[in-house]
Amino acid sequence: MANPQPSVHDLFQRLETVGRGAYGSVHKGRHIPTGNIVALKIINLDTPDDDVADIQHEVALLSQLRDAPNITKYFGCFMDGPRVWIVMEFAQGGSVLSLMKASNDGCIEEKYVAVVIREVLVALSYLHKIPIIHRDMKAANVLVTASGKVMLCDFGVSALLATTSSKRNTLTGTPYWMAPEVVQTVPAYDTKADIWSLGIMIYEMIKGTPPHSNLDKFQVMDLIPRIKPPRLTELEGSKDMRDFMSFCLKESPVERLSADELAKTKWIKTISKVAVSLLKDLLLRLQQAGPRASLNEPLDWENEINGPIEEHSWEFDTVRGSSLNFDYEHSGDFGELLVDPSSQPTIRAHPPTNLPSSLRSLFEDAHDQPETHVASDPSENLASHVPSTSAQRLVKAILTY
Repeated sequence: MANPQPSVHDLFQRLETVGRGAYGSVHKGRHIPTGNIVALKIINLDTPDDDVADIQHEVALLSQLRDAPNITKYFGCFMDGPRVWIVMEFAQGGSVLSLMKASNDGCIEEKYVAVVIREVLVALSYLHKIPIIHRDMKAANVLVTASGKVMLCDFGVSALLATTSSKRNTLTGTPYWMAPEVVQTVPAYDTKADIWSLGIMIYEMIKGTPPHSNLDKFQVMDLIPRIKPPRLTELEGSKDMRDFMSFCLKESPVERLSADELAKTKWIKTISKVAVSLLKDLLLRLQQAGPRASLNEPLDWENEINGPIEEHSWEFDTVRGSSLNFDYEHSGDFGELLVDPSSQPTIRAHPPTNLPSSLRSLFEDAHDQPETHVASDPSENLASHVPSTSAQRLVKAILTY
């Protein structure tokens, strides 16, 4: 008789909660057999807020991007009753947005911005060659580890193009970072939409918020195609950085430089030998800012009560859903702003009707396998808990909507 498959509770220990939202929660965790630290994203599928298509979408894509540079490393998925545990690489610094909030005036200096952008370009270069559009580029979706490694995360709205010359036509993303062609009456866009959002992300890191952050999302979507691209002043950044932004923020997508071309610009080449460990300065600021209120109390499903939803600066907010297909970011506040752009919804395309009705289809093959190898190192092969055939089957079914 085959040995029973170990439960997720036998493999992982939840250490502390670093984020919580309507979609579920994110935790710092420990892989019990090795002691390695991981991120545990726990989603309860029995709530009205879950969006199964988004979970399937992100898991399927991350499982195919395990070897991609500067992209959140995915270790595996586990079912736990009505919950799914997604195990990923842990980023001690949280998101770049959280590091901004720990800095003076909610901004970070150009020397740090340059390193972040250089590392994000590595991820975008890889994605755009597949070709995949991230579609939600912003500081909240870039993570920093304890060593300063930069990782792009949140692939819940990413899209796979048939070819590098193909276009998408769904309104998807977060309004303040959207390219003009995305918010047109009839959208038609490609990977260059990510390049525009990258330019807006520079503006966000330097200024503390994206352009037009005092307006609501509908006003912004109406405004973006009708006005000139935003720019920084001479006092706000070097000429090389402002030139780089202008290469990203061209009204015509064909005039924007690609990720590979941007990596060869003067601004990036100047800091080509600067180590990512420079970003550890920002993590020190986060530590000096002091701990936030603890989120480590029992989860709602653990004590069978529904407590209030907490906000936190860890940005792992991919799986959120509503009847309007809006995803609300739980990322704290921006002082006295009337509108917090980081709290605005990520707009998602409607999923195709032929998607499986539950996440369990990801695990169908596992039920036919009496024995499962438990990895001694989560970075080795925890992926075996998500059958590759299921993941491959879902990539085409989900990423092509």
